[in-house]
Amino acid sequence: NIGKVMVAAIPHVRHFKPGNDVLFYYKGEMNNKVLRAIMNLMARKLRRYKEPQRRVRQINNALIELMQNLIYHKETGLKDREHAPMVLILRSGNHYLIQTANAVDKKKGQWLRKYLDSINNMTKEELEKRYREILTNGRFNPEGGAGLGLLNIARKAVENKLNYEFEPINNQYETFHLFVLL
Repeated sequence: NIGKVMVAAIPHVRHFKPGNDVLFYYKGEMNNKVLRAIMNLMARKLRRYKEPQRRVRQINNALIELMQNLIYHKETGLKDREHAPMVLILRSGNHYLIQTANAVDKKKGQWLRKYLDSINNMTKEELEKRYREILTNGRFNPEGGAGLGLLNIARKAVENKLNYEFEPINNQYETFHLFVLL
């Protein structure tokens, strides 16, 4: 099964068991053209699984936000293919796992850890309240965004959690892996 081979060959998918359906894997330049192509492909695949429209929207919204993060927050200091942005989409039973990975400066990594930990420590009610507060006052974070994307994904994720890990590249950069289970 090609899916099992791919899962075994892709680093950092050790969290998930072989036998999951690999719906999509891409590693390379990430831009809006690639994003549109991935979204079109995923729309066809989700139709094959006969997912309800609400579920398709949930998956699409998370996927768009995660891939936009790869586009807008890519590290330009590393040009090699090994550290190119990556997206992996798996299906297991009724759940979908979206994993993204990209190189980040270690300072940005420190900020991301704190931000993701703060999101993961919120209850569902606190996530909803924070989301509404940001929508209302439009306050932006030091990274230049309002922080709505990751908050919104956490609101929809299983157990409202965004799992992540960092892998050192060198003294300046690390690879940020984000795992979202929907």
